[in-house]
Amino acid sequence: MGIPSFLLDIVPPELTEAEKKKGLTFQSPEVRNRFAVMGKKRVQESRPASLYLKDDAELLTVGNFEDHLSWVSEVDWIIEVVVEDLNLKRELFKKLVPFLREGTVISSNTSGISIQKMCEGFSRDFQERFWEPISLIRRDI
Repeated sequence: MGIPSFLLDIVPPELTEAEKKKGLTFQSPEVRNRFAVMGKKRVQESRPASLYLKDDAELLTVGNFEDHLSWVSEVDWIIEVVVEDLNLKRELFKKLVPFLREGTVISSNTSGISIQKMCEGFSRDFQERFWEPISLIRRDI
């Protein structure tokens, strides 16, 4: 069972020495998706476990914001988890907007930036889609 998910990250700014030795280029998916692959690996190796079942890692498809941003059009829920930088978060949201399908929920993993500031200047539709993770928890259970 489980929920298929995308894990997108930035494209690394440069090749590592190991990648150069392998003959990889900046166009190689192994290079372009390196940060997302590392994120998936951290999820798989975390203690306590982040996944209920180890096999659930197969539900995570890795990619990057430059080559795979259109995948956003396939999702029901976006959880933004970039570094705590208001401008960076807002720039990412601007890139997401053209790909959002109707009803997609947007939330942020931020701990200190106000949602109002993150949504400022975006359309009413975008703002109405934006949910704080805590508000997604059912209270009547």
